[in-house]
Amino acid sequence: MVLQRILILALSAILSSCELVSISKEVSYHDASRTLPEQKIDAIVLGKTNQAWIEKHFGPADSIQRDADVVVLKYHFSEKIRERVRVFLLFQYSSTDDRLRTLYIQTRGDKVTRVWLEGDDLLEPLEYKSE
Repeated sequence: MVLQRILILALSAILSSCELVSISKEVSYHDASRTLPEQKIDAIVLGKTNQAWIEKHFGPADSIQRDADVVVLKYHFSEKIRERVRVFLLFQYSSTDDRLRTLYIQTRGDKVTRVWLEGDDLLEPLEYKSE
């Protein structure tokens, strides 16, 4: 009887310290020579940050598109998404997905006006009034 109570208490202590369901998702961006600097994207101030600052912190663009005074810098990154779902002692699932992503930084008159990642605006576009 005493041994049974000790086993129940020990099992209760072990189970109470474990997660019954665990879900995790890790996203990382890499290129052969760089990672996507999320902190640097957050530091961009639309209408104030200039192209020299972008090149200093992001490096040279993979490609540049020019149209009058609008310049779009393109940076290519490999996005790796790791997902894991675990149900204590019953089930575990994990997957890894790799895909190519493109970061776009648009400047006008040397100031950043828009930043987006393949259709998802990371910062709200800055609207310029026509003069």
